[in-house]
Amino acid sequence: MSVTNDQHQEHSKQYDSAADFSFPVNIIVLFVSLIVTCFIGTNIISFYLDNYNDGMLTFVLSSFTFFIVSVFIFIFFFKKHSPFKSGSLLLPLTALLIVIQALNTPATEPGTSLDTLLTYQNIIYFLVMIFIGPFYEEVFFRGCLFGSLCTLTNKIGGGLIIPALVGALIFSIFHSQYTSISAYGVEFIFAIILTIIRIRTRGLIGPIFAHAVLNLFAVISVIYSVL
Repeated sequence: MSVTNDQHQEHSKQYDSAADFSFPVNIIVLFVSLIVTCFIGTNIISFYLDNYNDGMLTFVLSSFTFFIVSVFIFIFFFKKHSPFKSGSLLLPLTALLIVIQALNTPATEPGTSLDTLLTYQNIIYFLVMIFIGPFYEEVFFRGCLFGSLCTLTNKIGGGLIIPALVGALIFSIFHSQYTSISAYGVEFIFAIILTIIRIRTRGLIGPIFAHAVLNLFAVISVIYSVL
């Protein structure tokens, strides 16, 4: 009985502090270097392609650049160091994301029909939004950013709350396509929930899955709204 209690106490103490998600400084430097290089590369791509008025090509190339960099980071660090351990709250929290999204369905332009919505540009955007965006956003935000913030707060004896809040704030600001405070607030809540999934599952597979399901539901909601 005492062994069981000891195991339960040991399990409950796991992954409850910033130290559990912290990185060595050299890993943080590597992350920052790769992400900065990625941003610079995509901006260069955007600068040259925008001169040819090919915004969709810019979007696709930028997305795949982020995706390739995130795959490299995931394979060589997160796949080995933060495996998927437990999904006890994965499905309930994913359902919560869907409920929040259902209460904040993205608006479409008045007069939008199914034909005008499902253009090849929008279809490509939807596919990237469902299959590619969740992967690189979770690797960057719930992986690299959250871990780096945990490293900083761990130096001053902090917990997981500050990294979660700061990371969520940066994530919401990153979605600069929104124009209302309420939309940024919803993104902030999404980020908090995804961070909780990151902590509870101890890896990135959980938040990637939840993020993809969330985006899939958002796309279905937009399509349904014009039927």
